[in-house]
Amino acid sequence: MKRFETEKMIHFLYRMSMYVGDVTRDNIVSFMHGADFGKRNEPHWTKLLSEFIVIEYKIEERAMGWPYQVELLSKQEGIEWNEGFKKLMLEMISKSDQIPFTKKMQNWNNDLEN
Repeated sequence: MKRFETEKMIHFLYRMSMYVGDVTRDNIVSFMHGADFGKRNEPHWTKLLSEFIVIEYKIEERAMGWPYQVELLSKQEGIEWNEGFKKLMLEMISKSDQIPFTKKMQNWNNDLEN
């Protein structure tokens, strides 16, 4: 994973409507699959997310894939799917050893949160 890809993903997570217009589960899933398609053999965001959910939250991937894992966790947390997706992605980015997350990005992330 390259640093600029992480920066773009963080920007997407905070400004989804700039990328997908109508911020729906289907549009987010489509965007993420498109982002993965462009990566070819590199680690894919959705694969890393699914693995993260299995490890951190013990929610196994089923035939319906990572969107279903996000749905299950969102229901457990009592939040909307979109909020659950954003929460999980940001948590994964900050904890993953495969995704560069510099101090500058951490500060930027904190600024966007507020």
